[in-house]
Amino acid sequence: IDKVESRYPVRMYSRIGKPVAITVAAVAKLLLADLTEPERRVIAEKLDYPMYTSRSTPNAGAFLKELAVVREQGWATDLGGHEESINCIGAPIRGADGRV
Repeated sequence: IDKVESRYPVRMYSRIGKPVAITVAAVAKLLLADLTEPERRVIAEKLDYPMYTSRSTPNAGAFLKELAVVREQGWATDLGGHEESINCIGAPIRGADGRV
């Protein structure tokens, strides 16, 4: 995992390895969406749902709906769920067996 700093005035501070709730991280949503529905439900019901912004995922039901969408469309987003005005799109790399 790496990052490249922008050469332009608009930048976002980030630190590799900084913990972020999996309920708002596009990469985490991709990984969880690849699990079976029962596995996703067990995990979702054990999580905390910190409200970083008004767009953060508020509860297990909303998170499970979002994971179902991610699974169907094949990619995930964080649209201001962790930080206002910061968006992220994640796409999986699948192995020969189709798993993420």
